Amino acid sequence: MRFAIGLSSGEFAIPKKGYRKPPREQRIHTIRFRVSAAERDRILDNAGQAGMTASAFARTLALGQDLPQRRGGSAQRLTHQLARVLNNLSQLHEHAAADKLDGLEEINAVRLAVRKAIERLAHAGSGQSISPVQIGEVAHHGATINQLARLANRGDHPDPMELIEALAGLMNAITFVTEA
Repeated sequence: MRFAIGLSSGEFAIPKKGYRKPPREQRIHTIRFRVSAAERDRILDNAGQAGMTASAFARTLALGQDLPQRRGGSAQRLTHQLARVLNNLSQLHEHAAADKLDGLEEINAVRLAVRKAIERLAHAGSGQSISPVQIGEVAHHGATINQLARLANRGDHPDPMELIEALAGLMNAITFVTEA
């Protein structure tokens, strides 16, 4: 079999844009419907919570199909965020232990709290109710800590006050897990 221009009859070529569905499975028709602003927001929110686009969400429900189970519950998503933060805290710890950065005690305290939170989430599993806002708070403070770790890894000195504020913010964001 050849995959080139000028194929003889009976030979097939791979489509230019990769795999294409057979014609009976291609989605080429459009259905439109009007919704209010509140309905639109609700549809988009529900689709996002299901981990789907609005089109896929509406199509699935309109065809009477069950929504797919979203992989990884909120506890798993929070654990993922905390693991990322723990990695950055370990990097900051290395710099602080080498006297390149102030705040060794504070970094250690937050590292222990993050480890404790990860352990509690592992034992509580999906039984713990965690809102997307709480996960977002952890991600926000984690992003700040990530920026500070990147600065330290480049040899720059992060602002000590910014580091302390980020660590305090993260501690506040995870108290719902560590004190549960």
